[in-house]
Amino acid sequence: MSNIYLLIYISAWCFLTYSKWKRKKTMSASVFILMCYSFFAIMSYLLYNDPEQIYVFKELRFFPFLYLFVMLYIASIPIQKFDSCKVYSIQEPTMWKLNLFASLFIFTSLLSLPALINNVQKIPLLLLDSSVGLTSYRESIEIAQANKAGSISNLPAIINGLYSKLGAFLLFYYLTLEKRNNWIIGGLIYALLSWMLSFIVSGQRGGVFHTSISLLSSYFLLRKFLSERTDRIIKRIGIITIVLITLPTIALTISRFGDESNSTTNTQSSLYYYMGQCNLYFNNYGLNNNGIRNGDRTLTLFKKAVGFDDVPMNFWEGREKYPNLYIGDEVFSSFVGDFTIDFGPILAFFLFLSFTLLANRHTKLNNGIIPFHRLILIFIILNVCVDGAMFLFPYAYMGNLTLIFYMLAIFFFKLDYNQQINKYKLYGKV
Repeated sequence: MSNIYLLIYISAWCFLTYSKWKRKKTMSASVFILMCYSFFAIMSYLLYNDPEQIYVFKELRFFPFLYLFVMLYIASIPIQKFDSCKVYSIQEPTMWKLNLFASLFIFTSLLSLPALINNVQKIPLLLLDSSVGLTSYRESIEIAQANKAGSISNLPAIINGLYSKLGAFLLFYYLTLEKRNNWIIGGLIYALLSWMLSFIVSGQRGGVFHTSISLLSSYFLLRKFLSERTDRIIKRIGIITIVLITLPTIALTISRFGDESNSTTNTQSSLYYYMGQCNLYFNNYGLNNNGIRNGDRTLTLFKKAVGFDDVPMNFWEGREKYPNLYIGDEVFSSFVGDFTIDFGPILAFFLFLSFTLLANRHTKLNNGIIPFHRLILIFIILNVCVDGAMFLFPYAYMGNLTLIFYMLAIFFFKLDYNQQINKYKLYGKV
């Protein structure tokens, strides 16, 4: 019955994808989400039926798939609503403020240029020597473990990390403008590429996937506002970029998961596992994980702020605190799984429903015009829906700091928007 349940789950997402595609007749943000969900479901099927049986899962049940399907769809409703509305334009923020905001990301990226130049020599070695990727990955893990206390030792790198996903959104927004700042656009391209390269040279595939998802999410979200010429150029450059990023990523995968005797088979199984495990682990443990974490992973800093003391600040501490759980964040169970393991399935359901209702309220259009700060919120939701469906909640533990940063960015540009509205009212323009 396990395969039947999997096929039902795949069919449901594929049907929704086809239905949305048939209505939209184009690749929109909502179609992109549904295509990702369909793809991850198919990878789950391939993983579960992998003849090598490197990764073994328990028998699958129907209800966890039904629960996961409903939760993923609820989370995507703000994106579905945005796509269904007739959005004609974006209410621009004050450009000097936006330029200043983007320049901080570029500046902190430029500070890491010497280190990037020093490490980029590893990329040819990664393609030629299968052991380089694994060695780099182990070194990065050792460094992370040495700094697991979470001390702020490299402020530019931290600021750069806060911008990592939002930087992709900023890049594509600048590309929608008629009067473009090519210096800012060039700087953002450099910042994003250097961010991805930093993960490649340290042997970490996750950062490459996260940034790639952010770029794709930004593109499909803002595609309707791009000129036809710009869209064509982006597609051409995008294909070249995908090839250039894919080659070292594949080499990295072979390095970490292959061996001399059966590297192809092991690499193939690892790709199935990487992209398909979320649905299977959620089905096995998402609704019954032998306990809950009481929000320790998803609301770390918020719990600290209200006075809770025994709150783990990273995944090492989290794993030490909850040894009773069947699974933790050492495997992927999707962002839905993160919340059900944190709060239980009932409370998680109401949290998702409440957030969706709140998000719909704060992403309303004004006569077909969406303010810039509301578009940021839609991007964050889109990124969580796609990134989190393959991995986990992307803003867990100290990632709460990134979420707070995004909230401050939304508030900053909302104030800017309110000031513009009040100015127009003062001069009788509205």
